[in-house]
Amino acid sequence: MEENFDTAKDVQLEKEFHMKRKWIYLILAFVLILAGLGGYGLYIFKFKKYDVADPEVDKIVEDPFEITMPDGTELIIDKDGNVVEEKNSLEKNASNEEEGNDKENSSDGTEPTPPVNSNGQSNEVANPTKKLTVKEIKEKYMPAFKALESQANGNLDALVGRAANEYSEKKKMAKESNMAIFIINM
Repeated sequence: MEENFDTAKDVQLEKEFHMKRKWIYLILAFVLILAGLGGYGLYIFKFKKYDVADPEVDKIVEDPFEITMPDGTELIIDKDGNVVEEKNSLEKNASNEEEGNDKENSSDGTEPTPPVNSNGQSNEVANPTKKLTVKEIKEKYMPAFKALESQANGNLDALVGRAANEYSEKKKMAKESNMAIFIINM
């Protein structure tokens, strides 16, 4: 009778062992599926390179911004925000005026007058006792900001127009062909 008890106990232990093994395999399979999905998501969003270059979009984006500062300096800025070229039109005009003033004033022995910018102020160091207010600074730079804003809005409008045209072309193509082909071409 003792043998039957031991065998029944062994059978019970063996059933528990098989149940534990099933749970281990089930959990292992679930972890492997999660790891596979995570790896696929990482590949799709981080490592996969999409060939979506559009020459028309590149042309729109690569147009440099031209900003005329209040002192007459013209800045040309590339798509990355780096100053590509800086032209100072007032310096050229001022140097031409200085040469003329030097020739005129050299005969009478007086000092040439410093060149004057568009605000009527000397291009040399301004009066250090006068403090600029926020309002004056805003008024001084507002035309430059408005010009930059209009250029940026023009680029955005061109990009939106290009996207709308591309969307309408894809939509037209989808109506003319099978939906599977439309999905493949995207």
